[in-house]
Amino acid sequence: MKIEIEEKGINCGRILVTKDGDNKTNKESTFFYHLAKELSNMSFCGEKHFFRKEMAKDGHMVNNGVYYITNKDRSVRVYDANYAMRDSAECFDKGSTVDLVYDVLK
Repeated sequence: MKIEIEEKGINCGRILVTKDGDNKTNKESTFFYHLAKELSNMSFCGEKHFFRKEMAKDGHMVNNGVYYITNKDRSVRVYDANYAMRDSAECFDKGSTVDLVYDVLK
């Protein structure tokens, strides 16, 4: 998994995730799990621990199975702004670059 981070403003930006090798994720939850581990290893935004959450279980009005990544105090969020139109894991497995959005609420 190759990750590029582009800052678009003071507290937001894009994360471009590209398949690196022949790793497959098969499911959205697996894709976000591995992405959270990679961001933790990179100390993204100065944070050392990220985990995936399901939006529907966090009080958001979306269908089950839509995931995002956050840190312990929920000040950093990484999500797919196009979740209604595509499956991130499917795009990743096909070799497409997955364009995600992050924002920092500090």
